[in-house]
Amino acid sequence: MSFETKVIRNGSLAQIAPLFTEMDTSAELTNARYEDEGLRNKWFYTANFAMYTLEHGEGYVYFGGREANPILNNLTTACAQLINHQRYLPGSAARQAVLDSVRSGHTLRMKLSNLELEKSSGESAYFEIDTANYQRLNEVQRLFAEQVYGEGELFLQNMEIFFEVSIFKTRIFVLHPDYVGDRFTEGEADSRACWLYIFDNYSKFNAIDTNVGNVSAVRGFLDVADNGDADE
Repeated sequence: MSFETKVIRNGSLAQIAPLFTEMDTSAELTNARYEDEGLRNKWFYTANFAMYTLEHGEGYVYFGGREANPILNNLTTACAQLINHQRYLPGSAARQAVLDSVRSGHTLRMKLSNLELEKSSGESAYFEIDTANYQRLNEVQRLFAEQVYGEGELFLQNMEIFFEVSIFKTRIFVLHPDYVGDRFTEGEADSRACWLYIFDNYSKFNAIDTNVGNVSAVRGFLDVADNGDADE
């Protein structure tokens, strides 16, 4: 039976994700951090995914949660590819499930160039959120930011708590559009895991994670008979 209380487990994504019937998304974790300060000093794998494609010469990111998640739905293969090749290429059925989830409203499809990104490295880029002036985000940035840090009024409260604990800027990292344009073939899909940073001088969100063999935390509902030393 599943437990009604959410718990935390630590380990690699492949080790701990199968223990859960439902993992928290980044937005759910951020909302919980508003009340529970104990969650603020942990790094989390989240139940989100990012899938990158090149379509008619333009780089796109598909960002979603548990619905049609190509990483969690093929966990062993996805983690092996991410660790060994630093990318995961989902099959045609998984790609189609993501496309269908866009139509059902569970997944965002965004042109990378519309995110007004700053380059971080040869592969990665980010857009920055000023937690006191988040109104400066453009429409696409705001949609993405609310999927990461909570929607509507919850987004506003979470930006307030960031500012109150001196997190004045936070960043969302994705693949750089030039990298997608140079390295991808037309119609190819590359899916990445997602990772939420601790509360520090900033609290970034990584939608390009390949280091899924590292020890991090997962929070959610366990699918075991005994929850043992639950953290909550």
